[in-house]
Amino acid sequence: MIGIGICDTNVIFCEELRKMLQDYFSKQLVRCSVSSYSCALDLINSNLEEFDLFFLDAVLDSDSDGIELAKVIRQRNQIAEIVFVTYRLDKAYQAFEVNTFRYLPKPLKTGVLVNTLETFLKKRKEKSSKLIILKQGQKYLKIPYTKILYFETLDRKLKVITTNKTYLVDNKINEIEQRLEDCEFFRIHKSYLVNFAYVEEHDRSTVILLNGDEVYISRLKAKEFKEKYHVFIQEQYSERTRLEKVIV
Repeated sequence: MIGIGICDTNVIFCEELRKMLQDYFSKQLVRCSVSSYSCALDLINSNLEEFDLFFLDAVLDSDSDGIELAKVIRQRNQIAEIVFVTYRLDKAYQAFEVNTFRYLPKPLKTGVLVNTLETFLKKRKEKSSKLIILKQGQKYLKIPYTKILYFETLDRKLKVITTNKTYLVDNKINEIEQRLEDCEFFRIHKSYLVNFAYVEEHDRSTVILLNGDEVYISRLKAKEFKEKYHVFIQEQYSERTRLEKVIV
């Protein structure tokens, strides 16, 4: 799910942009949630940490400045991308001081928006292929997913076991499972999400990780786990064989 926040005093523009965004992501089969605000304060009072993408006007009204709003957003959300859509092209230099993703002129053309969203999704995919960003209280952790052995739900927290450290974070295991669906992770139990790369051995009821930890496999997941783990091993073997041939 991609969370998108729009802030513009022009309510009609907000609605048009919302429809354009929903149409684009629907065609990409990507779920999104779009929230519109005509007042900077309303956006500031929302949960800024939940957004992945912001669309702001550089000039909102006599009391609000889009650049200053972006600075507030950056204090609470360093991860989301910020796109300015505005008639005020003279503020572009200031906008990039807050790590702006794009600065687009009004009236906004569909082709320009599509190009921006395509680049956003590509960048998002590249990021997720290397790091997973997890929330821990008021801060965020960036952890290479290749260093994670497994996730375990623990009361209302999520335990993250890596090769050299264990973390407790606020994310939910269902959310993490969706974010890592294109990686080598598998949900073996309602409480466990394991990385195939760190599986040492397994039987029908348990998985033993390379660090010696033993976790349980749900009866309903046992067959699917075995099949997908076999595919993973075959792919690893094929890649290793290919590299050996290249070296020779």
